Amino acid sequence: MSRLNLSTLSTSLEIAAKPTNVWCSISGFSPFVHRSDLQVVLSDFQPISIDPLLDRNLYPNGRYLLQFKSTEEVHNLKKHVNEKYVKKYFVTTEDLVKQVKASTHGLSNKTVRITGIPENIGFTKLQLAYFLEDYLVEKITSTTVNSSNYVDTFRLEDSLNIRLVPHVPAGRVQYFVDLENEQEAERLVSEKGSAMIDGSEISMFHYQT
Repeated sequence: MSRLNLSTLSTSLEIAAKPTNVWCSISGFSPFVHRSDLQVVLSDFQPISIDPLLDRNLYPNGRYLLQFKSTEEVHNLKKHVNEKYVKKYFVTTEDLVKQVKASTHGLSNKTVRITGIPENIGFTKLQLAYFLEDYLVEKITSTTVNSSNYVDTFRLEDSLNIRLVPHVPAGRVQYFVDLENEQEAERLVSEKGSAMIDGSEISMFHYQT
């Protein structure tokens, strides 16, 4: 006669009773919105996670993917948004699977995107290192325009220790710079957001979402 394993049964019941996390999206924001603006709209609602959604060029599209513990929380958020922000913001649980998430590409509020750098890749990496030597940089990732596949990643141990790549696919290259924190990213954009590198004017975008 088999004996009932109460320990196993208890664990199984706990797993079965554990609530399934529910995802929804909220839209209607400007692509340049700050995370604090989202929190104003959410009010007292506290998602488990918040992930900005991006367009095909990896820029914010004004939508966020939110994770909650229950469908009831999502329902209450939808009711709150519909009543307080009529036809301005929208909460939906549809069409979430194929969305491009910032976390998938490692983009956060300490990431600065730099465009407009000259085409000579080997030279510009060295120039970029010198350009950023006064900032606390953790990582630089390069990618070609309209591509979600990173071409190369290298770390700045110091401005002279850089791994150059012998071959990079043709096309305009952009750089995603991860700094030590959000404040350092803000400082970089504030101080050098319209600087010149090798005679070319660059532009910067801070992922404040």
